[in-house]
Amino acid sequence: KLADLKNVINSITRKERILKNNDYEIISSNDTNITLIQKTLNIFYFGFVNVSNLTDLQIVIEKMKEKVNHTLIGPINGNTFYPYRFVIDNFDWILYPDLNNTKDTLDLFYQQGFKINQLYSSTLGTVNEKVYAYARKCKLPSDLEVKVVEGESCYQYIEDLYDVAVESFSQADYYEEISKEDFFDMYLDALKLCSPDLVLIYQQEKLVAFHFGYEDLEKRFYVSKTIGIKKNFRNKIVLMKLIDYAYTLMIKKGYKEVLYHFQNERTKTLAAIHKGCEIKKKYYALLEYKSEKRL
Repeated sequence: KLADLKNVINSITRKERILKNNDYEIISSNDTNITLIQKTLNIFYFGFVNVSNLTDLQIVIEKMKEKVNHTLIGPINGNTFYPYRFVIDNFDWILYPDLNNTKDTLDLFYQQGFKINQLYSSTLGTVNEKVYAYARKCKLPSDLEVKVVEGESCYQYIEDLYDVAVESFSQADYYEEISKEDFFDMYLDALKLCSPDLVLIYQQEKLVAFHFGYEDLEKRFYVSKTIGIKKNFRNKIVLMKLIDYAYTLMIKKGYKEVLYHFQNERTKTLAAIHKGCEIKKKYYALLEYKSEKRL
């Protein structure tokens, strides 16, 4: 269909932009394919995983392993601003956004010698009343002000978000820069998926911190998706005011439970926020394979 063809072309064009500075190869067996991306002499990523059946997937994995001379990490679709990681448990608990690999796919990677490289989690919990009470009492310095934006009005702030995200995520695991064009595309996709809320903290009309959240698409809970804070403003007061306004928004919308989505288990940035309030947790992982034929 013409509409399907347009979507395919858009997908290919975006992929070409993401991988424009990388050598890569698409490894296929029938309708199953994986993109192998060389990042350095010794580091390879795999991503853009499309699986039609496990037999072909095994063939593709074996072909891919033959081409790697040291370390293979994935899945990463070229850049961690885009979908990456595999689901490793609670496959039937669907979140938005989420990853769509099956347990059989994951198990086949394990059988092929892949191990967990990095763990991530999404944690559902109730509002932490102690944290909320403390956050409400916190006072921002007089040169900082808070703005709350809901729904389609969020489109107007994407460029501000880009500047904060690039600086605040620069120390994240496997971080790579992303162009404004791709960042805008990514957030426009996210905004189409949900009705977003932004908590924005400004200093003299310059954005220094934000919280990006939204109602779960099935209206089960509120989702705390992304927090970004510029380096010079990373302190407890700024974080607490983001949490304060985000909690207030979700309570206003009728929610008592919040999902802290896609958190790095190594850094545990928000662990203190949901400590003692956890209801359910879903884990994700990056996998790693070490080749025996290392240079």
